[in-house]
Amino acid sequence: MKKTISLLLVLALMFTLSATVFAATADITMKYDLSSNGSNDIVVQTGDVITVSYKLSASEECTVSVTQNEIYYDHNFFEFVADSNKPSDGFTDYMTTLQERLSGKRYVYFNTMTTHTHGTTPAEIGTFQLKVIATSGETTVANVNVNAADLKNVAYGASTQDLHVSIGTVQEQKFTATFSDGNGGVYKTLTVKAGESITLPDGPEKSGYTFTHWSIGGESTRYKAGNRYKPASDVTFTPNWTKVSTGGDSTYVPTPTKKDDSLKFNTADHFAYVNGYPDGTVKPTGDVTRAEVAAILYRVMDADCVKTYETTRCSFSDVVRGDWFNLYVATLENAGVIVDTGTNGKFRPNEAITRAELAAMLAQFADIKSAANSFNDVSARHWASDEIAVCAKMGWINGYPDGSFRPDATITRAEMMAMINRALGRTPKSADDLLSGMKTWRDNANVNAWYYLDVQEATNSHTYTKSDSHETWKKLR
Repeated sequence: MKKTISLLLVLALMFTLSATVFAATADITMKYDLSSNGSNDIVVQTGDVITVSYKLSASEECTVSVTQNEIYYDHNFFEFVADSNKPSDGFTDYMTTLQERLSGKRYVYFNTMTTHTHGTTPAEIGTFQLKVIATSGETTVANVNVNAADLKNVAYGASTQDLHVSIGTVQEQKFTATFSDGNGGVYKTLTVKAGESITLPDGPEKSGYTFTHWSIGGESTRYKAGNRYKPASDVTFTPNWTKVSTGGDSTYVPTPTKKDDSLKFNTADHFAYVNGYPDGTVKPTGDVTRAEVAAILYRVMDADCVKTYETTRCSFSDVVRGDWFNLYVATLENAGVIVDTGTNGKFRPNEAITRAELAAMLAQFADIKSAANSFNDVSARHWASDEIAVCAKMGWINGYPDGSFRPDATITRAEMMAMINRALGRTPKSADDLLSGMKTWRDNANVNAWYYLDVQEATNSHTYTKSDSHETWKKLR
């Protein structure tokens, strides 16, 4: 009878895990571990969202009937991401809630009333997300209250490992790009601050072969020497060569790639590079696809530039021979104009292009390679920050009155025409600079619309005269 009463008392007891040891048949130490990206000590930036993982293990397998765990965070440092607290697979019996004590302290509360077993291998109980709102300082996300009741007459000791978070600067983090020599050794290494770009070097020489491009791991993307690349972590590049043909050998040998300064626009010939639609519209506020932009940039490239890079050989898995856009995409890839597809080897031809993606393509034609950023929503960590800054410096792109650029917003056809016109130096200043008899469009009839001149410039072929940056049409073609 005494044994039964003792068991019932233990079942009813909720006690705080601590170093205190109760009279028992065994002692079990349980460890509660908080981490983010596998680390218990991380450096973040303002605006970062971190995922906190809550893990539990025991010094020996034990069966627990009730657990209650409070994980505290500083609400002046973090903003809790709504509905992000979730139990992990295998622990769906856990209820998770966000709560606040009277003192103003906020915590995530994990609770279960279901009997479950914990082993010696750390198991993830649940996760939640916190957004960094502080601009400086450091804090700790901590296990504070840990309670449990056991089916056995066992006393617990508890240890915890908290998550320490500090705000650093982008410049404090550096990445190394290692360039293999293709023979198990290192050809070159470059170290760069997080958020900055490197210029990919020429490849190592190999007797009887011509260097073609760099590659990363199993990716199909070709990284041309001279292109810009912004590492997001340490990265290793592998050289690729093509065998030089001799005699009757039919091995393909690529045309030697010229340097960046061979990338030029055709700025002399003001031909119509945009067509309207059969219904008499040009859809200035509509989206434009990545394939359509590739076709337009191909059309406005300098003739010698096209001759240098023109090809139908393409590494993108979603661009194949027979596609109407194959020639345009393949040529731009060969010229190093397409720089935003390093993650999956796809070009995504039918997706609407974003403002950043177009800026990244245009920047490859610029005669400068770096500039200071002036937009309040383009951080140094944005993948196209360098290219956006270059285009702004060249005068090819404008932002919005609030100081933003909105890099990830899709671009309209009118915005695309305006950006390309500036890059080509095609800049009439008023409707008086145009000619009667030109093609007009039902949806571009308002001469006061900001895009009226850009649309007319892009859709009409004409001769012209220029005074400084002021263009005046002379004759329609």
